[in-house]
Amino acid sequence: MKIRTYLLILPTIVFLVQPVGAASRDIYLMYRMYVGGFHVVNLNVDINLGTDAYKFDAKVQTVGMIGRIFPWWMRAYSRGQISDVGVMPLVAGQHNNWRGKDRYIDIKFNNRVASVDRIVPEPEIDDRDRVPIELRTGVMDLTSAVIALIREMDVGKPCRTQTAIFDGRRRYDLIAVPDGTALLRSSSYSPYRGETVNCRLSVKKKSGI
Repeated sequence: MKIRTYLLILPTIVFLVQPVGAASRDIYLMYRMYVGGFHVVNLNVDINLGTDAYKFDAKVQTVGMIGRIFPWWMRAYSRGQISDVGVMPLVAGQHNNWRGKDRYIDIKFNNRVASVDRIVPEPEIDDRDRVPIELRTGVMDLTSAVIALIREMDVGKPCRTQTAIFDGRRRYDLIAVPDGTALLRSSSYSPYRGETVNCRLSVKKKSGI
């Protein structure tokens, strides 16, 4: 869970920071992730952030020696609307494959109540309890929650929120608190250089864990 969460949060935080109401943008990102100097993961992200809607698609895949030993890939998506009221997710989900075994999750949101449209394997088979409807009310998917947080920060609010998240199997709270500022230096791995506002993210388990 932690690996998938961090991989999808990273590009969202770095590239969706733009003023509320700005013109729509289409962004295609390619990340190459290294551990100990070894290229281990590729991450490709497509983002369309408009004035009234957003689309997010990502694919993560292990590569190289790690990819041969631990073959894994995941495709994730999120769709929603943006208004003066805030960010409203419509659909989200993922398809991942671990050593040849497929797993699917597709979620629909209706008035902030999440329901599972498709899930393989079933939670009981996966040794989990189903998340009750009261814990699926007033929730968001992870990507939508991070977009909402960024929009709050764009208008001068601090990085401080606790958002209810449902990912099809688990219900948890995403907690964000300020973590100061820093000066990021460019390197052979990242060309960006400049001041950053840091957020510390954590999760609080609720159900389905």
